[in-house]
Amino acid sequence: MTTPPAINDVSDLLESELVNWLHGNIASLLARHLQLRRTKILKGRLIPPSQGFYDRLYEAEDEGRITAEQSLQLQESDFLLSAQEREPQRLVYLAVEVSRTVDAHDITRARERADALLAATGTKSLGLVIGEFIAQQEQDLARELAVTLIKAPT
Repeated sequence: MTTPPAINDVSDLLESELVNWLHGNIASLLARHLQLRRTKILKGRLIPPSQGFYDRLYEAEDEGRITAEQSLQLQESDFLLSAQEREPQRLVYLAVEVSRTVDAHDITRARERADALLAATGTKSLGLVIGEFIAQQEQDLARELAVTLIKAPT
């Protein structure tokens, strides 16, 4: 007889389902909410990372623009993306955290990783958290830290 999965197992499974959905729909989500286009996944949980982008991270680390810890933190992001703003048409990077229930840690991590992306690339970088449940306290923190929140479709 098998035992039912623990609550954390079910939550992890649902979060994985959200990440899987995002792999196929992140471009349309960003187009709808942030008016970004030409979205490219540089790093995601389900695809191999872009070696060229990682080479840029290592170069930034070697040149002292980011620390080794910042490089590792970027590599541990749920998603690293590049996209193009519509007006003005320019490249932007995104450090994206995914969590079913968004908490302060997700928001501060997205901010720190966006700051590291900016330092590494010299290009505008946004912190973004995508989740299903976002309390008012987290919305306030995100506004304070200039991190974008997107409520995932449920």
